[in-house]
Amino acid sequence: MAAGETEVDQYRQLRPTDVDTLLISGDLDFATPAEFATKELLPTLRNGHQVELHNLGHSADTWSYEKPASNRLIIQRSSTPGTWTRAGTRRGR
Repeated sequence: MAAGETEVDQYRQLRPTDVDTLLISGDLDFATPAEFATKELLPTLRNGHQVELHNLGHSADTWSYEKPASNRLIIQRSSTPGTWTRAGTRRGR
């Protein structure tokens, strides 16, 4: 921590990372719009990728809406790190 910084302050600023990260956004999410992730988060995620899901918002039922597709998205991404090229994705940087 820097001088004068509290323990909480260290979490107020995004820090660049090399961690392979998948951001999942819904095009109807008005609480945390996909554009926020694109403009604010992706620039700090060197291995970040974003998928924007059509007709989905910010809710817990997203994962049950099309369960096979949701499972495939997570399994496909986690089994092939660094190779996400499916249409509809946005690469970081």
